Amino acid sequence: MPSSFIVNAPSVVSGIVEANPRFVLDIGPGWGKYGLMAREYVRVVQRVDALEVPEGRKPHQDCIYDTVFEGRAESVSDAFLADYELVMLIDVIEHMTKPAGKRFLHVARQSGTPLLVSTPKVFEEQDAVDGNPFERHLSLWAMNDFGGFQHTLDLSTDHSWVLLLRP
Repeated sequence: MPSSFIVNAPSVVSGIVEANPRFVLDIGPGWGKYGLMAREYVRVVQRVDALEVPEGRKPHQDCIYDTVFEGRAESVSDAFLADYELVMLIDVIEHMTKPAGKRFLHVARQSGTPLLVSTPKVFEEQDAVDGNPFERHLSLWAMNDFGGFQHTLDLSTDHSWVLLLRP
């Protein structure tokens, strides 16, 4: 699905508010609703950036985000993530293979930056959407896949894991 599940929106926004970040990175922002909500609901927010694959770029992302970097989550460094006080990975990790997702989680832990992740609890087939091959669902994640973090906030819904993870 090229958008996140609306039923998760209150949980994701609660995680953003709990983190209370000044600097946010939204990985795989899609329509940009969570970047926009970070600006609306977090008074201290100063910068909201995004990381998007070229196939997922939408023109309106430039109106929501201060900077939209083009690239893949799997290619970011811990130093890049360390520039932020919250990294959002909302309905993105299921688009990575399990080994690639685990490597990303390792880099996120190394950065010391809190991670807000949301991912479905049940595997749902999804192929490329609108010519974007990165929309394919490649993996299913369980709570124990997020080891190595302190689970400071579990806002999961019946449908998805929604976790604010702190290294």
